[in-house]
Amino acid sequence: MKAKQLRWLALPLAVAVQTAMADNLVTDGGFESGSLLWLGSSQSTVTLNSAAAFSGQGGLHLLSANNYCVNGALYTLDASQFQQGTLYEFGARTRLGSGTASADLRLGLIKNGASPVYLDGYASTSKAYPDRWTRLFGAYIADFAPTDSLKLCVSSGKNIPTYLDDVFVRPLTTSEIGYQPPATLDYENLVQADGNRLVVGSAKTPILLKGINIEAYNYGNDTPGGEVALDNFGWKNYDESSFQEISSLGFNTVRLMMSFVVFEDNANPGVYKEEGWAWLDRNIQWAKKHNLRLLLDMHEPPGGTQLPNKLSLTPASQKRLEDLWVAIAQRYRNEPTVLGFDLINEPYIPDWFAYAPQLISKIRAVDPNHLVFIEQSYHPADLGNNSKLYVLPFPNIVYDIHYYDTFASSDNGTTPYKGSVAKFKSELVNEFAPFYDASTDSFTVPLNSGEYGVVHQKYAVEKNLGAEQWMKDLSAAMDYYGINRMMFAYSEGRFGLYRGWHTYPGESTTLNTSLQALIPTLNKTVQPPPPPPPPTSLPNITTTSLPQSTVGTAFSAQATVTEGTAPYTWSIASGSLPNGLSLSSGGLVSGTPSTAGTFTFTLKVSDSKGLSDTQSLSMTVTAAPPPPPATGNADMALTKFKATSTKPKAGAALGFNFVLKNNGKDVAKNARFVLPMPANTIWVSGAAECVPSTEEVVCSFGDLKKGQSRNRYIYLRPAVAGSLSLTAAVTSDTGDGKTGNNAKTVTLNVK
Repeated sequence: MKAKQLRWLALPLAVAVQTAMADNLVTDGGFESGSLLWLGSSQSTVTLNSAAAFSGQGGLHLLSANNYCVNGALYTLDASQFQQGTLYEFGARTRLGSGTASADLRLGLIKNGASPVYLDGYASTSKAYPDRWTRLFGAYIADFAPTDSLKLCVSSGKNIPTYLDDVFVRPLTTSEIGYQPPATLDYENLVQADGNRLVVGSAKTPILLKGINIEAYNYGNDTPGGEVALDNFGWKNYDESSFQEISSLGFNTVRLMMSFVVFEDNANPGVYKEEGWAWLDRNIQWAKKHNLRLLLDMHEPPGGTQLPNKLSLTPASQKRLEDLWVAIAQRYRNEPTVLGFDLINEPYIPDWFAYAPQLISKIRAVDPNHLVFIEQSYHPADLGNNSKLYVLPFPNIVYDIHYYDTFASSDNGTTPYKGSVAKFKSELVNEFAPFYDASTDSFTVPLNSGEYGVVHQKYAVEKNLGAEQWMKDLSAAMDYYGINRMMFAYSEGRFGLYRGWHTYPGESTTLNTSLQALIPTLNKTVQPPPPPPPPTSLPNITTTSLPQSTVGTAFSAQATVTEGTAPYTWSIASGSLPNGLSLSSGGLVSGTPSTAGTFTFTLKVSDSKGLSDTQSLSMTVTAAPPPPPATGNADMALTKFKATSTKPKAGAALGFNFVLKNNGKDVAKNARFVLPMPANTIWVSGAAECVPSTEEVVCSFGDLKKGQSRNRYIYLRPAVAGSLSLTAAVTSDTGDGKTGNNAKTVTLNVK
């Protein structure tokens, strides 16, 4: 990784405590133990100090003669604890002592005594301040040998007291996040289209979306061919506390602006990354916890991006776009927190509305239930008209425009707003003309404005120009027609809601207190009461037993805790879970047990104050009952099992394509593809039907009628060079009189 790609920043946010999770590679990142595990240099001093505490009782005080990271605070990391090729997130809370307005901070990695590699990050500012805590954040893909000398360095301002707390280094993986996509769809919480409105569940409870955009990727790397995946993880202008604030202001939806490079690299298209799913899983968890819907917006699709770069949808990028949306839809098809799929942001594509049905059909093949949002075309001659919408032959479609008039989107000028609700109503009729019914003064389909808002200069610099009235009038017009909408944008440099509403020297932030007070009114909510004081009692584990499980049967149970101070972190203090089961940091025991017996272990929970509780448990795993004798005549055949590359490399993902078919006369019950996992081989990704374990990959396809087949891909990563042999087989619960065609072997030489 090139150093120029590894920028570091201090990101100013009003955020909740980021407690050290179970996989934090920084010991005592909260500085609560009373032991000083950090070092200064000849140019700096580090001490423990209660005034430096963001949370808990302690923090780190740093004072350096210069702002070079090597001369700041140093922490020795154990390189052997990193998982090669895994993306790690680095972060800390920081604040300055008194006596200065602001200072730039940096964080880096010093490998084997070389110059620091500054960790990736992106924001319009990189400041720390004396009157609030800000957030340092970066991302790095581990590429360390176990014997490497590795130090984490944090700089300070020159001769400026600097406080650090809640330092973490942890992997961004799906197991760390702990989210499990639902196995079945909770239809009663699903949002659907009903005529010209949106409703929830079978009772068809009306819902009007009032949401806000969250900018979740780096605008600086969206030129086709120039995307840098880590930069997209660096755009961290929000966290869980942002979702909490958004919910408290009365919003019910977040439009999550996504970049494709979070999920796949241009050098390895179609191989979806663990950290991409983990990142999206985490956003879903945050939204679910704070009672928000999540609209997934492909803001930067494969092949290019929004205006003015003019996406070129070549056959290759078209397939990548379709495959990525299908993968997302398959994974979250049963998740009602996901509102729907916004296909492409501001599409500038010739004949966008001619192509869109093909993309929608691919998504609907794997997920027929979620809403699909399609935006107006920005191409000057899409289907012969400019910037128009067209009716598509699909149900459950929401038609979308982005609405900024001259007053709202202009940074300059001093002309006050002089519009009205009536004027906005007329303009909305014009914008959504293909769906307007003049006889009823209404629209015939569900509508959405995926972006709208006023630049922050209208509130802070020029003042008294009527920005609040603009928002009130537009909101009233949209309410009149039942138009859903998402304000632009949370923590973004040009439009309304911006970085905790405060102004700091050297920043372009604005004191938008009037907007903050207005938002709940527009969302028809009231400001929530202040939160109660945090409890001071010890956490108490209330789980006293776990259900019995069976070998080979999926198991899931959530450990529970009361008292203490959330958030909580769970771990195993002693003993071990049954083979095949694991405990997430969120307290979920899940997996598929592989060994019968009684297992004894001790659960531990720690709260954000560093207080903990333990509970001894035992769990019984019974042997799997013998399968009933197979009857019938199904001829399961593995007709294809082939690697996608004949020159695999150690450490690189390798695809395998397999085709199974029922050639028999009877239905093949519970048809399965089974691949024992070879040694030194790691699961990467694959079809939604496939479930990996350390022993094998099992892909279950339900019942296959005579002549039915399934064509799927899985991706594995060989860890070492040498000969690699894989033998896959297909089977079912129906009798198979011809077993000679059930298995195939692939032998490869890994370089």
